[in-house]
Amino acid sequence: MNYPRLFLNTLFVTSMGVAGVVLLGSLAGYKLSRTKSVFSWVFFIILIAPMMIPFHSFMISLVKVARTLSLTRTPWGLGIIYWGLGAPLATFLFHGFVKTVPRELDECAFIDGASQGRVFFRIIFPLLQPVTVTVIVLNAMWMWNDFLLPLLIVGGTRSSYTLQLAANNFMGQYKTEWNLAMAGVLLTLVPAIIFYITLQKYIIKGMVAGAVKL
Repeated sequence: MNYPRLFLNTLFVTSMGVAGVVLLGSLAGYKLSRTKSVFSWVFFIILIAPMMIPFHSFMISLVKVARTLSLTRTPWGLGIIYWGLGAPLATFLFHGFVKTVPRELDECAFIDGASQGRVFFRIIFPLLQPVTVTVIVLNAMWMWNDFLLPLLIVGGTRSSYTLQLAANNFMGQYKTEWNLAMAGVLLTLVPAIIFYITLQKYIIKGMVAGAVKL
């Protein structure tokens, strides 16, 4: 088990996936929350609806589309796919939290001549820290520990393996090397446990704050 390389692969996929989910979810949540129209509400429902669809019901179609777009067998392709799978929940959380931020902040910035992008990144986004940390923790834990999607997308490309795929190699059809498999599982879980313990206090805080005005 080439742990340093596998660790970097898993870290790259997780970091890329989380960054994209946070960016897309925060932008969508902010824009839809600040836009008061029937169309924005319908679009919001369409965006969060995929949360109710089981992954197994569309995973074959997802793999076919990923192959068409050349997103298979590479860590960056896996990270991009995580954007689409993680964006619905992130949008839902950000949408609820943005409603707790006074709209007057936006209006004051617009009066001073700030663009909409500047208002979001310089004023609104820093105020979204609790829900942002919640989204980061939830998605990082999911992406780090995920096994099925990397198996489908990376396949047999060992250079792009994540820690979970490598640990599974110790389990064969006729023989399982339990000592090596358990060591691999332990090395996979330790970074995730440390990350979760460090940021766990923000999870409930962000989810409760974002649920005040749904």
